[in-house]
Amino acid sequence: MKNSKKICACLLVAFMLYTLTGCSFAESWDLLWGSHENGAMTAEEIQQMKAEKVIRPVDETMEAPVFGVDLGQVVTYQIGANAETLMVDATAGSGAVSYQWYTNNAASNGGGEPIEGATETTYTPSTAETGTFYYFCVATSTQDGRIRMSTSQLATVVVEDDEEMSVIQAEEMEEEGEGE
Repeated sequence: MKNSKKICACLLVAFMLYTLTGCSFAESWDLLWGSHENGAMTAEEIQQMKAEKVIRPVDETMEAPVFGVDLGQVVTYQIGANAETLMVDATAGSGAVSYQWYTNNAASNGGGEPIEGATETTYTPSTAETGTFYYFCVATSTQDGRIRMSTSQLATVVVEDDEEMSVIQAEEMEEEGEGE
């Protein structure tokens, strides 16, 4: 009985970690246990990864990028419609500012998945499938090999299906008719 309580507690903690961080299962597994595809990483593989990455220290004394144009909107589109472009713009003293857009499965501008190739001040979300999608952008100021980052507000994009909307509207009209 005690063992089953411990197992349940461990599973609950793992689920909460997974849910609250916004990481995928694979990312969570990698964070906890190393590479999920190839088993544990060797020391040589770790050294190679470190050598290939340019690590820049985050400098809290630098001026953080400030968003002059920010997100924060909720927009709704029909499936397949042309979405309006999301836009941000940040400045940071004399440092150069770069951008990376993210999508998230939760209403949070933390965690999320970087969108490959989305490194400009604008991003146009897809409306190819129905659902609620969350987007945000991280602006990074770089100066003398140091960095400072700021995260935009969240944009919520809701994509609906015309057929589903027609059924819902018809049901609402029937309910209103019955109430009279």
